[in-house]
Amino acid sequence: MTTTNDIVAGTGNAYGLIFDIEMHQHVSLLTILGMDILVNADGPLTYTISTTEGSWRDLDIESVVNFQQSFRTVSSGTVTGNGMTKIRMIDFKDVTSSNKERRQAFWIAFSGDGLVYKNYDDRIVGSADEIKQKSSSEFDLYYGRAVMHYPFSNPRQDFRDYKGFVGTLWYSLDTFPPSTSPTVSVCGYLALSFAP
Repeated sequence: MTTTNDIVAGTGNAYGLIFDIEMHQHVSLLTILGMDILVNADGPLTYTISTTEGSWRDLDIESVVNFQQSFRTVSSGTVTGNGMTKIRMIDFKDVTSSNKERRQAFWIAFSGDGLVYKNYDDRIVGSADEIKQKSSSEFDLYYGRAVMHYPFSNPRQDFRDYKGFVGTLWYSLDTFPPSTSPTVSVCGYLALSFAP
């Protein structure tokens, strides 16, 4: 378990994090089954995990109400203490992406500034707007924005760019088969550490 004293330089705490994942072309169906998130809190915090099809970058971020209404809740509850916290799959509504919409945005919101994020490592090559935090053979995860207040009211002041998810995404997927093979189904996880 990670404690407050173990958290290294290159991380910070926020009230939330907004980020995207994007399926690779050979994946026909990707389902996020649950998450583990790194928490650094002195007491219990309520959380909400929400999602929307497409990228959060395509939403009207200047209209706080429209932005918030674009997301649907897939999990909510309470987290306590410090360290990696597993959001039980039974408490998480599956989020499925298909090849129709290859991008999926996630928003993790806390009632306090206990969500640990990773700062962008400028050694990673990427465009100014979209920087991959990590890639697997099935999907890419992009750096997003930390939410510095809850509830947020001014996106220009309440967000910090290029902050990364720290935790684990649990998933299952189907890949496009070769013409003579059946569909291939896989279960796995993508773990993201805070280490530099």
